[in-house]
Amino acid sequence: MKALVAQALKLPKTQIFRYGLAAIAATLTDMVVFVALNTYVFQFDKFPVAGIHITRETLALIASYSTGVILNFLISKFYVFTESTLRGRVQFIRFLLGAALVFVGNYFMLKFMIWCLPQLLDFTSLPYGKLMQSVLERGISAVVVASASFTFHKLYTFR
Repeated sequence: MKALVAQALKLPKTQIFRYGLAAIAATLTDMVVFVALNTYVFQFDKFPVAGIHITRETLALIASYSTGVILNFLISKFYVFTESTLRGRVQFIRFLLGAALVFVGNYFMLKFMIWCLPQLLDFTSLPYGKLMQSVLERGISAVVVASASFTFHKLYTFR
């Protein structure tokens, strides 16, 4: 374990690299939670919540994204943007604002991918097709919004 920690400390120290590590950790956590919920936990296509029906994918996205946001904030605050002098509460509120904007972008991108991917590939004929489709849908939508997220947090959240 000590060797692993020592190796991690030798990684490049640039802010963009550290942000990339934070984003990878948060995105992988997000994707694992999304795929697990969407593929294995949620058994129905729609769930009644507060009088409206929410799709399985949307509910999985809300849960997985929330998990990723909390992890990403903690890593960003204590590892990426350590020079920020703003109070933690202010950073967290700003981070949540950025996360909300990114969530909306992710939501529409995910909806687009749910519509688009089956047009391109027939997942039903593939082994683990539903799993592959979930991974691709969430993965592509997460990658598309990553650069906007970094810019927002660098210029506003942790300035």
